[in-house]
Amino acid sequence: MVSFRTGESKVIIRSGYDPRYAEPGYVVFGRSGSLFGVSFDPVRGETSGEPTLIASGVSMDPLWNQLHAPTSDTGLLAYVPGGDRSIGRLAWVDRQGRTEFLPTPTQLYNVIDLSPDGQKLAAHVMDPRLRLGV
Repeated sequence: MVSFRTGESKVIIRSGYDPRYAEPGYVVFGRSGSLFGVSFDPVRGETSGEPTLIASGVSMDPLWNQLHAPTSDTGLLAYVPGGDRSIGRLAWVDRQGRTEFLPTPTQLYNVIDLSPDGQKLAAHVMDPRLRLGV
């Protein structure tokens, strides 16, 4: 949270991303394919209590800090089902659409690049622990 008046900032939630204020006094955010909410006092800029699970299997993309769960001024909340879209496996796909999964673990892959001869690939593997602070 940042004060436009003083420039002071402080962390109000850890282990989450794409937070938004929801009436009547909550902050909702994404974490590992789930939507959470925590009681929030906007005047003091403080949360109270522990985050509560609102829904599992919510569409989100932590690589781009996007949670597909809008809120309204009246407290209405909607979400797109789907889970964490950044987690996956690597695969070769030929021109006929045949897919061969590589013996790599399911994890957060970011940038992927092929060697000029098409025989090797390099992949940036993201550590989700590096994206914990909101």
